[in-house]
Amino acid sequence: MSGYSFGDFWFDIENNEVSQAKQTLHLTPTEKTLLRLLLQARSAAVTEDEIADVVWHRRNTNVDVKRNLAVLKSSVNTKFKREVIVRTDTGGYHLIVPVVYRADIDAPRLDTHPEIAKFLSETRYGISPIDGYLPIYPAYRGLTRDEIEYEYQGEYEPPEDFLKLMKRYPPEPPINQLYSFHGWEGEIPSEDELAGKEGKQLVLYLQGGSWHQIHTLNQIWKACNMTPPDQECLEFRANHLKTLIPLSSSSLYHNANTEVIVVTADDQIVIARRKGAIVFEGSWTASLEEQMLRHREKDGLSDEMDLFACAERGARGELGITVISEHTRLLSVGIEFGNFTAAFLFLIRSAETFGEIATKTWPNASECDEAVALDALPARPAAIKEILKADQYCPGRETCMASPRWNSPGDPRTPGPWHPVAKARLDAYLRHIVTTGAVQTR
Repeated sequence: MSGYSFGDFWFDIENNEVSQAKQTLHLTPTEKTLLRLLLQARSAAVTEDEIADVVWHRRNTNVDVKRNLAVLKSSVNTKFKREVIVRTDTGGYHLIVPVVYRADIDAPRLDTHPEIAKFLSETRYGISPIDGYLPIYPAYRGLTRDEIEYEYQGEYEPPEDFLKLMKRYPPEPPINQLYSFHGWEGEIPSEDELAGKEGKQLVLYLQGGSWHQIHTLNQIWKACNMTPPDQECLEFRANHLKTLIPLSSSSLYHNANTEVIVVTADDQIVIARRKGAIVFEGSWTASLEEQMLRHREKDGLSDEMDLFACAERGARGELGITVISEHTRLLSVGIEFGNFTAAFLFLIRSAETFGEIATKTWPNASECDEAVALDALPARPAAIKEILKADQYCPGRETCMASPRWNSPGDPRTPGPWHPVAKARLDAYLRHIVTTGAVQTR
C-alpha cells in the first residue's frame, strides 16, 4: 500500500481514502484534491494559482479562488478536528504536520519476448526487460527539459551489411531526415538521488539519419518473423545483437522515437488502437508512439534536437490535446527490441478530460487517423497493475469510442494484442506515481 503519513493520519493513494486510526474520514473529492496537492508539496507552500490549476482546472474563470480556498481550509480542518492546513503570509497554503511518503510498487512481473530472454541470458546484461522493451536508463521519478542536454555527433554511417539490406529494402520517397541515438552520459540515479539533484542529469548523443534506415530495420524484423524466416536477416540480427549494449558500441541505426503515455485532466490514461498498414498495426497502445525526432532543416519542420518538443508535437497532432508542458516528463530511455528503435518513454498531461478528447479534440486533430479507437484506463495503481497482467487488451463497453472516420467492415472496439512497448509505458507510469505520489484525485 502506498500513501502519505501525516501526524496520525493516513492518505491511501490507491483507494483515495483518508483515515485516522484506521477509521475513514469522509472528505469530498475537492477536499481530497487539495489535500493531495499539499501532501505532495510536503511542508512547502503551494500558491493560489497552483491550487486553482489542479483543483478547478483553471477552466472556470468564475471560481472565486480566495473564498473557496478559505472554505476548503476550514472544512478540512474541521473534519480533522485540528488545524492541519494554514495560510501563509504570502497567500499560499501548506500543511503544518510532518509528512512522510511510503511507496509500495508491487508491480506485476511481466513476460518478455523469447528472443530477448535468450539475448539477455547469453550476454548477461543487468537489464530487466518489459515485454518488447529494454530499459537502459530508467528515471521513473521523471526528468524535465532542463535536466537533459543533447550533443550532435555528425551523420550516421551504415556498416556494409546494413548498406546491402538498405538496397534490398528501398522506401517510397520522400525520405525524411531523422535522428539516430548513439549513447548517453550520466549516472543512473536512485530515486532519492534524482529527487535531490539539480541541473543537467543526462547527456544524449545523436547522429543524423533518415527514414530509409528505420524502414530497412522494420523490414528486417518482419522478414525474421516470416515462415520460414529470411536467413540473411536472421544472420544480420544475430551479428548485431553481439554489440547492441552498451549502445555506444553498436553500429546499428537506432531511430530516436518518443513513445508517449497521456494522462487526462480527469485522471484517465488514453488507450488507443493503432490503424492498419503501419508497424504493429491493430495493436492497442498507451497512448501513442512512432513520433520520430525530426532533423528536417530544409522544410523547417525540425524538432531542433528536442525530444520534449517531439513528444508534445505527437500528442497535439494525434489527439489534438492542450499539453500542460511544464508537467511533461521523460520516464525512461531504452531499446525497442524488434527494430532496435531508441524508445524514449514520456509522460504528458492533458488539460482536457477523456470525454473532451474523445468527442472534441481527437476528431479534429490533424493526425487523428493514426488511431481507430480510443479507450480510458483509470490512472491508478490498482487498475494499472491489473491491466499489466493481461495478455491482450479488452476495451471497455461504456468507455471505448470508435473513430468518427472509421469506414471499414467490423468494429475496432474489440480485444487485441498490445503494442510491444505499451506495457513498458504503463509500468513506467506506475513506478512514477508510486515513487512520487503523483496520482491525482480529481
